[in-house]
Amino acid sequence: VVTRRTEFLLKKAKARAHILEGLRIALENIDETIKIIKSSKNRDEAHERLTIRFSLSKLQIDAILSMQLQRLTGLERKKIDDEYAELMAKIEEYTAILADPAKVYAIIKDELLLIRDKYGRSRLTKVEEAQDLDLEDEAFIEKKNVTVAITNTGYIKRINQEEFKAQRRGGKGVIGMTTKDEDFIKDIFTANTHDYLLFFSSLGQVRWLKVYQIPEGTRYAKGRAVTNLLNLSEGEDVRAVLRSSNFDDDHHIIMVTKNGVVKKTVSSAFAKPRRGGIRGITLREGDMLVEVRETDGINDILIPTRLGKAIRFNEKDVRSMGRSAAGVMGIRISSGDEVIGMSVLDATKTILTVTENGYGKRTAVDEYRITKRGGKGIINLQVTEKTGKIVDSRIVDPMDEILLTSRQGKIIRISLEHLKVQGRNTQGVRIMRMGDDDVLAAVGKVIAEDKTDSDGTESEGDSVTDVTENVETDKSMPDVLEDKD
Repeated sequence: VVTRRTEFLLKKAKARAHILEGLRIALENIDETIKIIKSSKNRDEAHERLTIRFSLSKLQIDAILSMQLQRLTGLERKKIDDEYAELMAKIEEYTAILADPAKVYAIIKDELLLIRDKYGRSRLTKVEEAQDLDLEDEAFIEKKNVTVAITNTGYIKRINQEEFKAQRRGGKGVIGMTTKDEDFIKDIFTANTHDYLLFFSSLGQVRWLKVYQIPEGTRYAKGRAVTNLLNLSEGEDVRAVLRSSNFDDDHHIIMVTKNGVVKKTVSSAFAKPRRGGIRGITLREGDMLVEVRETDGINDILIPTRLGKAIRFNEKDVRSMGRSAAGVMGIRISSGDEVIGMSVLDATKTILTVTENGYGKRTAVDEYRITKRGGKGIINLQVTEKTGKIVDSRIVDPMDEILLTSRQGKIIRISLEHLKVQGRNTQGVRIMRMGDDDVLAAVGKVIAEDKTDSDGTESEGDSVTDVTENVETDKSMPDVLEDKD
């Protein structure tokens, strides 16, 4: 500001000094100047003659000609000389200021002090020395609930809950996530941005992510591969994701491996995240982690195998162990068999078992008697060449819907209320007809959330009720095909 103001004043002073120089020449030759003006026929002629005679500029001559002769003759030479001397002094001062930054800063200081003296008043706030604040990124993250979606092939994202508007029953649903044709949403849940997600890998490692660290996307976004977020090693994949905002001794995390080893650890053992992750279980050679569940310490557990066996025992039979422990035998498997999952039982629900050749059944929980852990188990489903090996066995609600995906990418959606409850020692019914050289590869539950408007009436709009709107369903066959073989 001071520099621009000084430049303006300098330009103005030089312009005025230039005019005064012309007037001084005219006064020194006042008689001749007046004679030229009077004898000229017009202004242009006077302008030209004065230019030739006194070598004045256009601005100087315009200033002379714009004055009446009476005023021109009445000019006092002393006043002009005094004003000219004053302007030259100012020009010298302005030039010196612009050439020296120190003088500019001095003017700024003087003007600020003047403002302080004129307008200053006592400070209302207290100024103290700054303190070192140890603030992490999390301190700037808003605490809010979001929706987290994970697909069967390992893509994950968080979605602002405003993307899912609340509706009444009967809504058509909205797309919860864009997936590949052979992929589907495996899990979708609500979590706070400051909650921890625990990722358990097939190699027994546990890694943490805060929910806010998961990339945010719209409902239509594909999400990001979990392997990239966690920097998993080659051959390592995520087998389970648990969410928790509190880690305490009242809850337990129970794990089961492919070879039937089961292990229980208090949740508080996972309360201190480490950048590179920690060991959740020590695996023996040739073994791998299959499933992880959070429990309250008193539940019944069901562990099914690939060749049709299952064992039910109370988790109290498994003592709590440290993180690095290897666990104890949960089920003794025969040669060629392996554990395929684990369920925390609920007597009001049923066990769904599905085979690779498209057979399936639901069985009441009380059909599975409670035994001690470490046994060979009882028959879960009669595995034959016709049924093929078991792909999935899990606890389900009668009103659940499931997606069956074949190895060749064929997908069918089935409502479980159409699948009748059968005994354990049965083969089930055909629920999906498999093509040549095709087998069932994965089973996923359709994530549904029944929402109602405040008036309790039904709606026709979109909702999160159906997250599979974008999945191609085989409509050429009924939901459940009775076995005709």
